[in-house]
Amino acid sequence: MQYKYNELEYAKKIYEDGFQSNFVRYELVVLAKYLKTLEYSKRETVEFIYKFCEQHIEGFNEVKYYKIIDKAIEDGRKKNNNLIVINSIDIMESELKYIDSLDIDDDYKKILLSFLVNKKISNAIARINYEDKEMSVYFNGTKKKYSEIYKQSKTKRKYDINLVIAELIKKQLIISIKKGDIVLSFIENIPKVDSDNVFLKLTPDNFEDAGFLFDYYKGDKKIKFCSECGKLIKTTNNKTKYCNECGDEKERIRKREWKRKNSVAK
Repeated sequence: MQYKYNELEYAKKIYEDGFQSNFVRYELVVLAKYLKTLEYSKRETVEFIYKFCEQHIEGFNEVKYYKIIDKAIEDGRKKNNNLIVINSIDIMESELKYIDSLDIDDDYKKILLSFLVNKKISNAIARINYEDKEMSVYFNGTKKKYSEIYKQSKTKRKYDINLVIAELIKKQLIISIKKGDIVLSFIENIPKVDSDNVFLKLTPDNFEDAGFLFDYYKGDKKIKFCSECGKLIKTTNNKTKYCNECGDEKERIRKREWKRKNSVAK
């Protein structure tokens, strides 16, 4: 499960079992947000989290962790900082049709679709905290964020992302604002269609696979859904049924069952 997009389940896991990673501050913020849903007062939240840290941090030192805990509680209890839960985002037929109609290479289309998916996710998160928040087409382009967009696009060739951005600016599909920051103007140019249909409800398991989504839309027979979790995968043959994670788990189960049967037989 991608806890990044289901902080409620993540918070319950932390609440019941302790820290799940080395990202202590982030997990304390998630825990504080969860306690807020349980109607803990600030005093009760402080008491709970200090006891929680004493229980789950080896050699816990209150003085050492005071600033981390204090800031985590402050952030977690903010009115407009709620638990992030995104079950899916809608990808519309009109959006895919428009991107596919553009006079650019298919790999560039996949990159634009990755930008669109990224902004839809950001918008869904924003609306959890601000219900009337409108979709922003502004992209704060750090090196890390551009790298993530490129990875999600599943492009076949290696590109210099700066050259890709320059080409998309030239095609007037995006607008450069300042170093790294751009406006995804192509999103505003997607036609509004009254009878628009949802092509696919994209789940968190597929948020990072925009390129596969484009190939699936284009009818690529190699793109299928994992039979176990529903993740989009690119298959190498007709026998492939699972994504890597589910395939590995199926193999572990098979080995355990083989060992069990053989130990009983002996």
